[in-house]
Parts: sequence; C-alpha cells; structure tokens
Amino acid sequence: MQEKHIKLDFKDRKILMELDMDARQSASSIAKKVRLSKDVVNYRIKRMESLGIIKGYYTVLDVSKLGYYNFRVFLKFYNVTPEKEAEIISYLHNHPRVGWLVSVDTHWDANMLVWAENMYVFRRFWNDFLKLYKNYLEEKWISIITEMVLFTRGFMLEEGEKYQPNKQVVGGSEEVADIDDADYRILNVIASNARTPIIEIAEKTKLSAKVVEYRIKKMVEKKVILGFKLLPNLDLLGVSYYKVHLTLHNMTGAKERELMTYAEMHPNIYIVDVTVGGADFEIELLVKNIQQFRGIVDDIKRRFAGIIRNIESFNYYKEYKWVYIPVDVKRS
Repeated sequence: MQEKHIKLDFKDRKILMELDMDARQSASSIAKKVRLSKDVVNYRIKRMESLGIIKGYYTVLDVSKLGYYNFRVFLKFYNVTPEKEAEIISYLHNHPRVGWLVSVDTHWDANMLVWAENMYVFRRFWNDFLKLYKNYLEEKWISIITEMVLFTRGFMLEEGEKYQPNKQVVGGSEEVADIDDADYRILNVIASNARTPIIEIAEKTKLSAKVVEYRIKKMVEKKVILGFKLLPNLDLLGVSYYKVHLTLHNMTGAKERELMTYAEMHPNIYIVDVTVGGADFEIELLVKNIQQFRGIVDDIKRRFAGIIRNIESFNYYKEYKWVYIPVDVKRS
C-alpha cells in the first residue's frame, strides 16, 4: 500500500533544507535563517520526525579516508522466482560489506555498493556470491566510484523558491587519515545520527565533552567528516529516485565543467558519480513525478546536444539497505 503524501508549507521546507545543509546546526541557528522562534522550529522538527517525514540524520563520511573503495555492482537476474530473488536480496542485505542496496526498474534488477579495502578483498566477496548465485545472473556490471559529489536536496523547494547549492565530495583521496579508536567510537555514534548531542556522544564513547568536540573538529579538518545531512522519507514527500547515465563524445574540459555546474545548480540533481568503468557522466535525481523527470532529461538533451551520444535511465524504486559507515570499522 502506497503511503499518503504529506504537503509541507514554506517554513517546513526551509527547515528541511537547513537540516540537509547542516544537520548538526542548532534550532536557534535555523530559527534565525527561517525567521521563526527557536521553540517553533523545535516543534516543527519534532512534528516532522513524528510524522515520519524526517527519518533521521546522518554524517557524510569519506570512506576513502578510512581506507575503503566503493565498488558499484549492477545485477540482472536470470530465471529467478520471486522467492529466489528475495533470497538473493536477503543474502546481500545481510552481508557486512554491502553498504547500499536497491531494486532497479529498467534493464537491471538490483544495484549495490560494496566496501572493500582493495580489489582482492572485493574479489573474495564476489567469488563467494558467485558460488551461490552465478546460475541466476544473466548480466553484471562492476565499476568503482572514485568520487561521489553530493548536493543539497533542492527538490524540497517549490518552483520559484531560491535554491542555495551546497556540496560534499566523497572520495578522491589517496591518503588514509590518521584516526584512532576514540575517533572510531565517535564515528560509530554520529554516523547514523548526526544530531546526537555532544553530551550524549561523550557518555556513549566514555570521553569528555571537550574531547568529543575537539575530535569531531579535527575529523572535519582532515575531511574524514564532510558534513551532516538530513534523511527524508521520499515516499511521504511523493518523490521518486532516478539514475541517469550519459554516454558522451566530442568532450572537452570546458564542456565537462559546464555539465558539472549544471548538476550543481539544478535543485533536483542530488548526486554526481565519478567512476572507473561506469558511464561517462552519471547523475542521480529526486523528482516529484515522471513528467518532471522527463522534462529534466529533455533539458539536458537540448543544452548538451553536441556531446551526448546516448542517455540511459533507471528508477530506484525500493531501497533495502543504507549503512553510513563500513561495519567492520565500527569499533567499540
């Protein structure tokens, strides 16, 4: 049964946008920006949490700084019953190296991100998977996401409302950060709840509040922590999640920068994936309906007609798993 969409007013949408830009900022800080009292902002946030519009808040971590690669795998199943497909999804869902898993509605059936320290670790994961399910795979596509550029979720604004782009770049680092067990304990707390108060983090990590504050600041400086974001309920907001792969030709550095600028300034484009072995340019979009999605794709075709050879799109219609930090990094 589809969840009923909830209509938000301008102030609620502004609060959500502020939380998406920095989920750790105080209610007082948000209140100044949206021109409401602190108490009203707190009330509105708690109301949206209770309605399920806000599912949570997470910390954007650069897992490359923790020594991990993002292996991206598309799967097309072969001759599977609904029961067998559920079994495969369950296996991947329960595997500690799978950080993200979705069902796809187009050529592919599933997409996942796998965390591994190197290609040999990934190969062991992949070989274990193939031993069980090779006969149920018609096709696979494996690539490495070297950078993931995240933007503010501008879909929450209505047409004509001002969009303020903000981005974090996950990946692209060749150096592993120097962080210790205490840092990992802090990350373990705030990875899946970015608004956890400092005092609560201190209690859970057995560190002092001052030490916690200092260590979070240092991890931000080292770019292990890239930001703190909102996790909205897309179903309740009536939003669909699409992926678009662009195959390009006649590409120049100037055109590539123009494409990236277009993505950064567009309120519906949420992520740009930079890959080895993937498409030439990959974007992920959050849209209110298929008409809006097709309008954006048509706009891209018009603006970049001279460099686009082909466009392939996917609908991510069901998300099974999203873990914010590699499981075997979660030290206690």
